[in-house]
Amino acid sequence: MRCTPKTTAWLMLLALGCGPQKWVNKGDSERASNHLNASIRSYERALKIDPSMAAALTGMAAAYLAREEPQRAVLPAQRATRAGDVHARALLAKALILTGRAKDARKTIEEGLSSSPSNDAWLLLHVESILAAGDVAGAARAADALANIETPEALSLRAWVLSRADRDEEAAAVAAQLAKAAPEDPRYQSEAAAIFHASGQTDRRDAAKDKARSYLPSNPSDFLREANFHLKGGDTEGAIRRLSWARAVYPFNSEVARLLGLNYAERAQWDRAARELTAALSMPPFAKKRAVNSVRVAYTGDIRRENMRRTAVVEIATTLGEAHAQLGQRRLAAEAWQQAVERNPSATADDYVAVAKAWELAGDVDRMGAVARAVSEMAPRSAEAQHAMSRALAASGNLDAAITYGRRAWDLAPRSVSIAVYLGDLFERRGEPAQARAIYTSTLKHSPGDTRLLLGLQRVGR
Repeated sequence: MRCTPKTTAWLMLLALGCGPQKWVNKGDSERASNHLNASIRSYERALKIDPSMAAALTGMAAAYLAREEPQRAVLPAQRATRAGDVHARALLAKALILTGRAKDARKTIEEGLSSSPSNDAWLLLHVESILAAGDVAGAARAADALANIETPEALSLRAWVLSRADRDEEAAAVAAQLAKAAPEDPRYQSEAAAIFHASGQTDRRDAAKDKARSYLPSNPSDFLREANFHLKGGDTEGAIRRLSWARAVYPFNSEVARLLGLNYAERAQWDRAARELTAALSMPPFAKKRAVNSVRVAYTGDIRRENMRRTAVVEIATTLGEAHAQLGQRRLAAEAWQQAVERNPSATADDYVAVAKAWELAGDVDRMGAVARAVSEMAPRSAEAQHAMSRALAASGNLDAAITYGRRAWDLAPRSVSIAVYLGDLFERRGEPAQARAIYTSTLKHSPGDTRLLLGLQRVGR
């Protein structure tokens, strides 16, 4: 056959068209067989021939997501989305959520929905992106758009978002649909169990949990691995969701409760955080204190595990105290913080002083006094420690002893206005204005013009 310029051009075009498509087809087949590394290499071969081929870019993004490398999926998904690939937009949103860029994911999906408002995959990702950004109420409102989508995936997400928004009755109704729609799927059954648990429907919870457990291993390692993957990328909500599945199906696993409570605290959902962290501290190994000096704990590995356990207990108790404080539960906050410092071998005098102040706020003078006495003896050169002891004694009505410790505190920190004002007030209460005047005057030299000291001097006379 004679090759004219036109024929040559046609043959070259045919080669270029078939060449990259061949590698894309190969990559798709390898990805379907879960040979992800091979599939990525095939997509790369296609892109060497045609660097802008959307199908190759989309396939590569999907392979990277399947390989749990969402950060590497972002760029090819962006390029494919700009090229107009419908499937790439969903991949891009998913990758952005998994890398902690939920707001960008929401923007990406909303751009797509503006032209195709009925795309089910995009509607699901729209809800997920809003939730991932921390807007629970907004996600619940957006989930109303999923009401007519009856797939297990849509039912699962809608039920979960309603539960996160504390719309428990509605969430449980959708979860019942989910449990019926996917009776042999352990993940959906686990989600239904978690939602039934939150709504207090124990019979339904137990039924869903038992179905899930029949397909799952004896421990929550798979759910924990997934949760840690989401946490690593910055997707806190994705981690919370998977930890909730594990919490419902493995209710006596303290590590699940610990992680779930800490992540609820990260989201400032203090009531949920307090519930889960309290549960974690009630279960072994966190509930049981084992000695590390006995013969039984004789190896370096044993001591290391004990140190790790102690560190975890300190973190749990500290965060639990913050949760109770945020909820206005001052006594429970003080109890948690005291447990944290008692288990922390590196706790400082300032840590104990903070606990004493917490007991003071809780109105428990006896517990405050016990902690204050311990820290005043532990740190005799700490002004704050002596000040705490003084306040405990004053609260118990022992004014003379309170002045003794207050004077120690002021001698250690003569420039502290708060200690000076406190000590001066004690002298005034004991009817010794001259002593109060001396304290105010001396401290005023270091803080001239301080209103609190000037008011004190007005009371006792210059």
